[in-house]
Amino acid sequence: MLPLDPDGSTLAMACGSGVLLCKLLCTCQPDAIDERVLNLPEGGAAELATPERLQNVTLCLNAASSLGASVSHIDAAKVADGQEEAVLECLWQIVRLHKLQDINLKSFPSLLALQQEDEQLPALLEVAPEALLLRWLNHHLRQPLSHWRRAPITSLDAGVQDGQAYLCLVQQLQPGSVDVAALLREADPAARASAILSAAQQLTGAAVLPPPAGLLGPNQRLHCLMLSELFHACPALQLSQAERIEQRQALSWLEEGDVDASREERTFRMWLNSLLPDAHVSSLYGETLRDGWILLQAIAHIRPGSVDFARVHRPPFPNPLHRRPKSLENCNLVVQLTKDLLHLPLINVGGLDILNGQRKIILAILYQLMRLHTHALLQRIRPADAQLADAQMDVEILSWANQTVAAMGNTHLQISSFADPSLSSGQFLITLLAAVIPGMVKPALVTPGVSAADKTLNAKYAISLARKLGCSIFLLWEDIVEVKPKMIAIFVASLMVHAARTPAAH
Repeated sequence: MLPLDPDGSTLAMACGSGVLLCKLLCTCQPDAIDERVLNLPEGGAAELATPERLQNVTLCLNAASSLGASVSHIDAAKVADGQEEAVLECLWQIVRLHKLQDINLKSFPSLLALQQEDEQLPALLEVAPEALLLRWLNHHLRQPLSHWRRAPITSLDAGVQDGQAYLCLVQQLQPGSVDVAALLREADPAARASAILSAAQQLTGAAVLPPPAGLLGPNQRLHCLMLSELFHACPALQLSQAERIEQRQALSWLEEGDVDASREERTFRMWLNSLLPDAHVSSLYGETLRDGWILLQAIAHIRPGSVDFARVHRPPFPNPLHRRPKSLENCNLVVQLTKDLLHLPLINVGGLDILNGQRKIILAILYQLMRLHTHALLQRIRPADAQLADAQMDVEILSWANQTVAAMGNTHLQISSFADPSLSSGQFLITLLAAVIPGMVKPALVTPGVSAADKTLNAKYAISLARKLGCSIFLLWEDIVEVKPKMIAIFVASLMVHAARTPAAH
């Protein structure tokens, strides 16, 4: 499979089996996938059958989605078929996850230097990595010693493809690395690009940089990768004394909350991005959720027709004076719908809590919405005359899980609730998966689940099996080992939905 011919058209076909994509994702994000679940050619076969290719690709896409990649628009069947456009989009989302996801205020507090006038910290948290890189580029171009004499760059295509912005940037990051004056007069763009790449290679070390042709083209993704490599090598952002004080305050604000809340925040954020692909939620505590718009969209998706969007104020709000009152009206509508229509058990929650970004309140609302979404999927596959109340659904899920495991001859593995300590071993969940997907679980890979290491292996194996099956799973292996009942209940409900939709397999 490797190495691939860079001048050939073998990339798309090589990725079609899903193996290369899964390996790439694991290289970018270790432990993203338990590679033991991958389908590999056996018995001398050169290629995998179509169903096995599709399982691998589905596993890759679900794992990438759980990490924050935007992949809901990618057709797994087209990737497995080796269609170039789908494969390239999948590759870009994985590479973007690796190269751009950590370009944020928490990983690089010095990005506070790029905060715009009158921009609040929650708003800065919401700025996408691509936009931060553009700000970073313009920040260095407007420095007193910069050779840049043009207007600020507004997009990473025509504004940078002549190489002049890169020349000025590299000179700012590493003075003396390029002869800016001479290269600005250089008539041959290719020669200018080669000089830029040579200087950038020295600055970034072993980083893989775009080829000269990519540097001179309008491909925004290649320019993002180029700027990402330069940024990671040398951000060169200087903070004033006042900014350093604000930086410490910002870090203190970002680090509030315990580890469990941080894990929940990640889970709910990934779920929202999967539910609403255009949402691009990068923080639950930034501006994105405070205007109520995203939450109302989520409610409308879960319960179609429940939101009267004629009553909703859609951001952005041109007049800053209207932002807070209109956002509060949206947030009040969220609370009204969750209590009066959806009957969610939310106590002492008001629209002002959402507007002010109260962390515990936002986490509570999102958990209830995520739980309701899973229940709604189950209700849709039940007969019209067999609908269950929300409280009954939890009992139904637990009963289904126990009965399904018992049908496999494992009556000793019964659980009393989703907080049952025995779930920590992973044995119950893997047995449940074996019942839902006969033949997919390899008994030799299942550990007794007694030691911490064995429990971890089982938990990772169960999550990757579920994703290979096609379930959108957002919990972490730690949630299983530590027996987080809310996350495990949603995991089991997802398996129940799959089993009901594929009765032949079950």
